[in-house]
Amino acid sequence: MNYESLYVETPDNIKLHITRHERTALNCVLLHGFGEGSFIWESFRDSISSISSTIAIDLRGHGNSDWDPNCAYRQEIY
Repeated sequence: MNYESLYVETPDNIKLHITRHERTALNCVLLHGFGEGSFIWESFRDSISSISSTIAIDLRGHGNSDWDPNCAYRQEIY
C-alpha cells in the first residue's frame, strides 16, 4: 500500500504526523491509544483499503509527532 506521510502544524506550533491513504469517498480516522502511535493501524489500514480511505494521526508526543515543550498533554489539548 502507498501511503502519504505528511505533517500539520497546530496553533501552538506542534507538528503532528499524519499518514493518509486516499482510496474512496468514505474516510476512516484512526486514533491510537496511550503509549502507541499510528503504526498500530498498519494491518487494519491495509485490510479496509478497498472500502475506505484512512487518516492515521500520531498524537502530540507520540510516533513521529513533536513532543510538547510545555508538557501540554491534557485531554482538551489533544
